[in-house]
Amino acid sequence: MVRFFLNNSLGFVLVAATLAFIATCSAVPKSPVNFDFFRQSYYNEKITSISPIPNRCYTVGKFASAIFYGSDSDVVKMFTEPCCNGMMKERIIPVSGAPGDNIKDYGQLFSSFIYKPKNHHSHCHCGHNNDQDSIIGY
Repeated sequence: MVRFFLNNSLGFVLVAATLAFIATCSAVPKSPVNFDFFRQSYYNEKITSISPIPNRCYTVGKFASAIFYGSDSDVVKMFTEPCCNGMMKERIIPVSGAPGDNIKDYGQLFSSFIYKPKNHHSHCHCGHNNDQDSIIGY
């Protein structure tokens, strides 16, 4: 009986502590940007929409076109291979934030990307392969 009481009390304390911790943590802010990826050129056959976290690699599968909605001077680095490997091409939003035909422009499709906001450019001291990878669809 005593063991049952202690186990239940400990369980209650752990649950209460967990709830208190969750209540004090602030939520992760929503990304101020949104990117749309398309299987075909000129924004046909949408693959997915992503609100990326800065400086993180996202693999979306092969895309022929994309629309990057973001702030002035933000940069999107597109890679030909998953996990931000292979050839890299950089697009500056809004100057070139909507690649319409990657085959025509670059001779190939892209598979992954990293979003670099203008106010974070000088703060990343890591190589692109060290960024955390998020697998999003195929």
